[in-house]
Amino acid sequence: MIPEEEPKCNGRLSPNRVVGDLVRAGLRTPLRQLPSDHIAARVSPRMLRAMNSATRRAAAMRIGWRVALILFGLVLPGSAPRAEAQDVQIVSSELQAAVQALRPGATLPVVIEFESFEAPSHAVPELISRASRALLVLDAVGPADNDLRVRERFWVVPAATADVTAAGLARLAATAGVKRIVSDELLPVILDPVGQSFAAPAFTSDAMRTIGADAAWDAGITGSGMTVAFFDSGVDGDNAMISRRWRGRSTAVRSSWFDPFRRASLPQDLIGHGTQVALAAVGALSAGDTLEMADGSTIVATSNTDVVTGTAPEAEWIAARVFDNFGSGVFSRRSVLLQAFQWAMDPDGNPATDDAPDVINNSWGILPVSGFDLCTDIVYDAIDVAEAAGIAVLFSSGNTGPASGSVAFPAARDDANLRNFAVGATTGTTTIAVADFSGRGPSPCGGGIKPEIVAPGRVPQVVYAGPGRARLTGLTVEGTSFSVAEASGAVALIRQVQGSIGPEQAKRFLTDNAVDVGLPGPDDDSGFGLLDVPA
Repeated sequence: MIPEEEPKCNGRLSPNRVVGDLVRAGLRTPLRQLPSDHIAARVSPRMLRAMNSATRRAAAMRIGWRVALILFGLVLPGSAPRAEAQDVQIVSSELQAAVQALRPGATLPVVIEFESFEAPSHAVPELISRASRALLVLDAVGPADNDLRVRERFWVVPAATADVTAAGLARLAATAGVKRIVSDELLPVILDPVGQSFAAPAFTSDAMRTIGADAAWDAGITGSGMTVAFFDSGVDGDNAMISRRWRGRSTAVRSSWFDPFRRASLPQDLIGHGTQVALAAVGALSAGDTLEMADGSTIVATSNTDVVTGTAPEAEWIAARVFDNFGSGVFSRRSVLLQAFQWAMDPDGNPATDDAPDVINNSWGILPVSGFDLCTDIVYDAIDVAEAAGIAVLFSSGNTGPASGSVAFPAARDDANLRNFAVGATTGTTTIAVADFSGRGPSPCGGGIKPEIVAPGRVPQVVYAGPGRARLTGLTVEGTSFSVAEASGAVALIRQVQGSIGPEQAKRFLTDNAVDVGLPGPDDDSGFGLLDVPA
């Protein structure tokens, strides 16, 4: 149940460990009984969602911004000059060592974050202006040369990428207004599904029945009008279970597909991971399309909710390829993640249009590397901006369990506003248990409960079988990647019914209505419980 007023954190250091009285009271709220907000004629639903939580964010910002400045050794007007802050480390020791080890004339890619004393905005034009002012300090570094060459400037956060030598890095570090410099190294991605098993033939995924999504569809709640973005290995846009609901079929491709790695003109998935993730969130045959069963028999869908694998079968989707194969592994980069969040904030490049997605699904994690700040990395700043703009961001808890504290990053960040909402995996359909592989809490960044919820981690494998045809292989795939996709689809259902609900409220609906699993009450195995979508 979503209360009219958010539960107070009562001053606890880790607000995510605070359980409101209504959360565990066993109260159930159908989606259609969510409180409605009046939507002014000329205010878009996304703007209203961002405005609904503006007061709370502003209060936190007034305190948090100053605290952040102090923590990073920066200064406020009237305070001591930056030179007196003795513990500022603009360049990490790892990056310094990496640059010093370069051969003469060689460069290293870096991400430069700039100080900005302006509060972040949820409006793209204001974000662009804010970043432009913050990045003026680049002019003080001097013109591009062999030691420093700027590659790209960002507005989603005040940052830029550059190739630097040791001398170029020293110039940047000595420039006032530079907050920190980190390597734009390859980041190893936690991705692989845990395993496969045989599955009994079924028209609708067992996972959908387990979380009650089929009851929502019967009530007409299907995700229609919502858009889910997948930050993943890509999506096979030809798979009949999702092909007809790619937004690029009716809008410009640039607003529905972003590929910084291969620059493919249409959605593709050479790894296969993102396609199965999309199926768990929005998978469904369109009426008239055909499903081939593993035994060779066929089923023709009579409606858009007849043959379903995803929680929101009528939601549209867009996608960004944020990782790819490099040698024997799968990797991403900070710059790619920043590019993806910036694209999602304004997919068509026109701030006047309201085309940002309602949900961003992240079915991946980053293996800890020496240069990645696990609790305060710049990637988190981009997540926060997207949430402030009204986009709900969700992450898988990782196939890294069952040890305590094994939750993957970025899902591991402890945040009172649920901006790094983590979803773990369960096994079974009648007897529900947390999967051994599911990443567990507590968060190493504050000690909060992780994951926030759990959802079924086993989904049917469905592959392309020709135009308008998909094939059920008879196998399932397992992993928290598919659990979070189901939760992302559930958020799309919530936002379809309550168009003005913000990201945090939508996620609290999930925690408030989750069904307890295991020991009574929230815990670091199952969070607040099993995903449930009451109609």
